[in-house]
Amino acid sequence: MFDFELLTPYIEIIFPVSLIIAIMLLLVPVMDKRYVAKARYFIWLVIAVRLLIPFDIWHSADTQHLINADLPNFAIVRNDVLDYIEQQEDIAENNIAIDPSRQLEKPAFTAFPRIVLHSVIEWVWSLGNIGLLVYFTVQYMFAKAKMKRLSTPDNDGQEMLNRLCSEMNINRRLKIYRCSCISTAMIMGIVFPVIFVPDIEMTDDMLEMMLRHELTHYKRKDILYKFVLMLSCCMHWFNPLVWLMDRQAQKDVEICCDNDVIAGQSEEFKQLYSDSILKMVKAGVIRKTAFSTYFSMDKTALASRFKNIYDTTVKKSGRMAIAGILILCLSSTLFVSCTGSSSNNYLSKTSSILSNNNRNIFIAEDADYIYFKDAVKIKKMNKADETVIELYTFDATLYEIPTDLEYFDGRLYIFTSLGEVVSMDTNGENIKKTKLPAELMLSSVAVSKGTYNNQLYYFQGDTYRIDPETLEFEKTERISTGTRIASDGSIWVRTTEDNVGRLYRTDENGQMVLFTEANESVWSSHMTNSYMFYCVWENGDMSKYYIYRADISGENKILIKEVELNDASFRVTFDNSFIYLPISKTQLVKIHKETLKETDISVSAEAYYSSLGEVCNGKLFETNISCYYIDLDTGEKVNLSSYWTE
Repeated sequence: MFDFELLTPYIEIIFPVSLIIAIMLLLVPVMDKRYVAKARYFIWLVIAVRLLIPFDIWHSADTQHLINADLPNFAIVRNDVLDYIEQQEDIAENNIAIDPSRQLEKPAFTAFPRIVLHSVIEWVWSLGNIGLLVYFTVQYMFAKAKMKRLSTPDNDGQEMLNRLCSEMNINRRLKIYRCSCISTAMIMGIVFPVIFVPDIEMTDDMLEMMLRHELTHYKRKDILYKFVLMLSCCMHWFNPLVWLMDRQAQKDVEICCDNDVIAGQSEEFKQLYSDSILKMVKAGVIRKTAFSTYFSMDKTALASRFKNIYDTTVKKSGRMAIAGILILCLSSTLFVSCTGSSSNNYLSKTSSILSNNNRNIFIAEDADYIYFKDAVKIKKMNKADETVIELYTFDATLYEIPTDLEYFDGRLYIFTSLGEVVSMDTNGENIKKTKLPAELMLSSVAVSKGTYNNQLYYFQGDTYRIDPETLEFEKTERISTGTRIASDGSIWVRTTEDNVGRLYRTDENGQMVLFTEANESVWSSHMTNSYMFYCVWENGDMSKYYIYRADISGENKILIKEVELNDASFRVTFDNSFIYLPISKTQLVKIHKETLKETDISVSAEAYYSSLGEVCNGKLFETNISCYYIDLDTGEKVNLSSYWTE
């Protein structure tokens, strides 16, 4: 099926292009008096192509598309599932035995029902347009097969057809058949066109008028024109205005063809041509068939055609009108795009600052791979060629959703919403499982993990050492949630005292000393082998913050950048080589950690702005619900999620 990102531009042009179609349909009577029919012919073609190719020539980094907003996902909640989960949790937490008569059986189902609106739109849209395309194709194949079965070659008509082809400078040799199941002449087929005429008595003049009309269609490539209209109807099958446009365009195709046939001809020729059309109408009707031309039998359309044949009014070419519609169509995405602005006060968002130590981390990395979660799946991406491999899938039927991911010493540690801890190697094998201690499951304190003396620790109020062999949680005496051990053996600790962030470092005697200034409040820190980076407010002023770099020794403190705080700029992020600092919703500054050289990047980054993800290998990963990353060099957004569309 279609990816929603591919459908987005089609969705965005529905309303503006529909408005253009509606205006054009209302103006048909006015245009009919002032402009030649060919003007409308090309206008419908421009609109149809726009509907099929919804490119945005006005797109820039400052453009935000309204349709890109996330749609909510819904789950069908079943009481038997919730009751079973609650009973299992009671058993695990309280270590009690349940009377067999009260023991609930595990609900019998294979997948937890979900309603994902993006997926619903994708499926409905795709089934509609694919179904229509199949319908028209099958209809054409059956109609052509039936007509060939009930047809015989017309040798006399073939001589006339060859003569007319030579007269009209048509080099291709076309074949003509007499068919007993039709009542009007038509050409069928795009690649191998064939002319069918009704198997009725007709004069040579009448046959000639038919053939001239069909050969004019062929010369004008009207079958291709109608094919484009049909594709636009299939792609926008739900839009009645597109079908009305198709109906009017079919009438204008016939009028334009009539104009080309009678151009430079006498009144006697026009009379003969009109009589031929009228006799075809009296002979009967035929259902419209895809990939073909046909005489229109609609009374209104016939009246318009007869009026047009004898109309001697001098009309304008309509080039300006065509150019105007072309500009409107190219500009249509401006109607549903806007430059981002925010009326929200940044102070209301300071509580949402998400640093490396107080939020769930959904990605991890080693030298060769990036590990991430996609809904209930754990996957890894090769850094070299960006191929993605699925490692493990959790049981979403019981709300077993990964909430945290950590890589340490060659293994992955995944924490889930049900308090499960799963450890596996980087190939998704050698799996071990355990349950979080009860006191940790009941705690609402923010969770983080970190390494110290080559051990993995779990911080949640108290500090717990995780045994990699048994996955047991051993409570330690250390209570800080922001401890890092430096390459020189010193220990850096970030704590919160009286709502003020402090950064401590051990001195040469092993004593903890305050590293930051008394007027500085630390809200984010990041350590490399050579440096400590940290962000602070000063003197309680939250209108701006400062990014500092200090040697691991605690010396050579450097102010890297002073940043005015707004609703985007507090989302500073680090990876192995750079600091990524959003200045606005569409402007990103990349600072090299060693040289401190700054690079400005313009990104199409409503996604970057809204992301709660992690930077890794130059990519910003968002893995909360749907999974994608943004290339922070190009601003490109790459969708990785498969779970919600399966």
